[in-house]
Amino acid sequence: MTAPQPNGGASLDLGQRSAVAFSWGVATSLAKVVLTIMVQAVLARLLGPTEFGLFALGILLMGMAGYFADVGLATSLVQQREVRDSDIRFVLTFNLVTATTVAAVFVLLARPLAQAFGKPEATDIFRWLAPVFLLNATASVSTSLLRRRLDYRSIQLANLAGYTLGFGLIGVASAMLFESVMSLVAACLSQAAITLALLYRKTQHPIGLSLRSNDRRAVLSFGATVLVTNLVNWTVGSLDRLLVGRMFSAATLGNYSAAYNLIFAPVGALYPNLQSTVFSSMARIQGDMPRLRNIYLGLLQAVSVVFLPPFVGLYFFADQLVLTVYGSKWTQAAALAGPFCLMAPFLLVWACSTPVLWNTGQRSLEWKLQVPFIALAIIGIVLAASSSALAVAWIATLLYMARTILMMFLAFRTLGIAAAQAIAAIWPCLWISTTVGLAAMACAQTLLGSGWPPATQFLLGAGVIGGSMLLAMLLAPESLPLNARCLIGRQRGKFPSWLQPVLNRLTGNP
Repeated sequence: MTAPQPNGGASLDLGQRSAVAFSWGVATSLAKVVLTIMVQAVLARLLGPTEFGLFALGILLMGMAGYFADVGLATSLVQQREVRDSDIRFVLTFNLVTATTVAAVFVLLARPLAQAFGKPEATDIFRWLAPVFLLNATASVSTSLLRRRLDYRSIQLANLAGYTLGFGLIGVASAMLFESVMSLVAACLSQAAITLALLYRKTQHPIGLSLRSNDRRAVLSFGATVLVTNLVNWTVGSLDRLLVGRMFSAATLGNYSAAYNLIFAPVGALYPNLQSTVFSSMARIQGDMPRLRNIYLGLLQAVSVVFLPPFVGLYFFADQLVLTVYGSKWTQAAALAGPFCLMAPFLLVWACSTPVLWNTGQRSLEWKLQVPFIALAIIGIVLAASSSALAVAWIATLLYMARTILMMFLAFRTLGIAAAQAIAAIWPCLWISTTVGLAAMACAQTLLGSGWPPATQFLLGAGVIGGSMLLAMLLAPESLPLNARCLIGRQRGKFPSWLQPVLNRLTGNP
């Protein structure tokens, strides 16, 4: 298989193909967000914090071990200029060997791990989750080949179908019948198997065992960098939940994880699609600094303006959201959700920033700069854990924001972005976020003590957040980047007539 070369025609339509790829990801991600919230609401009401906490601990440990199972070799297929069948077989072979090894070790260490976290009842959960390593490591080959083609439609549809059938059907049905944490394990296994089958059906790549590759040394070097980077990111990003799992009860970990998962559902669904699209697109124009600079600044402004203001507003209504979705027995989760609202949008800024390093020859810089944050996280989170789980959430949020800001400024330096350009990209999201936050705070104070149901308060708050954000953009349409306004302008005719004045204003045609 040979990658298309960046000649004139391919170069001209790269932006359009990337936009189509991302739009497919956005559409399916929105569908998955709605589905995820609905499914989690049902499962949360059927099971409860303790079951969610035990399952969350298993998923956390799998997250770290899963990086060893994949080793990051499949990602190298995206960036190579030419991919042969031997390269695919080599990556598949390496993934199967490492995934089998990791799964075996995970099974053998299941009991010691569960006891180390003070939760011996999690032993069987760890053991039954082990086959997911093999399924995911195999699926990563098909995923990378589809990413190489910018075929995010197939990736997103496969993931959406896997989640729908795995958690939405098998998970909910088994939870209704057995009310056991093993219902979540069965859902996870089913999701991984279904997604693998659908992804392979789309690519039907060569299957076979081979230790030969077109450029084995380069592939292994790239995979090693991906592995180290992923492990560092996982350590810094997951340390709070690991320590909550070690120092608090399973129910507290369940509440902490449930609040985190609910708030992160929208950005978590968009993150892999956004980062993969940016990475794949920038890989086609490596070395073209002016284009890389324009892409990054436009993405940064669009992502920060669209996502930071609503999450700042949501901070004042986070507890009402959790109680509306999960129910009254999740009051501890409601109390923990606020800090995660401020952390969540920074995930998408991170997704825009790290591909810059990977496509400008500085891929090892990401993990090297984050090593100091591991020490800071250990010290800060351990000290916070002696106080409360809420203190842990705040420390984790501040550390994540600091990491993202560091990575953003590193991208500025790498691309040669001047201070004036950086301020112009960031300033709109700052003043819009302030406006939305003040409006949401005033609304929350007004509703305080009203006795209205959480759902009613949340809907009123959402209306104020959305209204104040729209008003701010209408007053200053230039806060949206030019490419976003052009996109709205091209799609304007598809919207009803009563929306046309608003769209005209946003596109700069009052």
